[in-house]
Amino acid sequence: MTEVAGSAVFDEPLPSLDGVAGEFDAVSWRAPFGIGYEEWHRIGEVFKERRRVRERNVSRDAWYLADWFNAGELLFADAMAQALDATDYSKESLNDIARVGRAYPPSERQHPDRVTFWTHDEAISLPEAERFELMRRAAEEGMSRKQVRAVAAEKRKKNGEDGQETIPGIEGDEEMVTCPLCKGASTVTPDQERAYLMEEVKM
Repeated sequence: MTEVAGSAVFDEPLPSLDGVAGEFDAVSWRAPFGIGYEEWHRIGEVFKERRRVRERNVSRDAWYLADWFNAGELLFADAMAQALDATDYSKESLNDIARVGRAYPPSERQHPDRVTFWTHDEAISLPEAERFELMRRAAEEGMSRKQVRAVAAEKRKKNGEDGQETIPGIEGDEEMVTCPLCKGASTVTPDQERAYLMEEVKM
């Protein structure tokens, strides 16, 4: 990569997502119906190449990677090992990215031009309604990641004092899951979601 007038100019073209299976928008990737393991793995390799050329993982690709990995976790038994191979990410990094993806259904993800992927992470420990509201506020007011972190910390403090702090996305034995195929959110156990998806793939 070279620098021209303070701006990054890439010596290599960024690998295109044209022809990559699934549906993309600014903040999500939707897995194609009946996706198989080899195709899923190839998509991860495309994300790795895009990261290599960019030398960093920008917000759009972070959302895509989160949805890709979460789909693999539900569909394939050895998804973590294969994701590590396909993407060259560490296990910790993949888990962190996937966790943000699970915490925000696409309808609650703010456009990357307004709120970055990792800014969403700053509110992840808040109850669901509060973190969604804070991300909408961040987008509307142009809040920085540091500002979001400060507001989230204040909300956590208040929740703790009121005895209302919760583990996001978990209620009893259930978890709020964003389905990586339909992108809808539903309160089910992870095992129930996995069983449903496997039946869809077999059809």
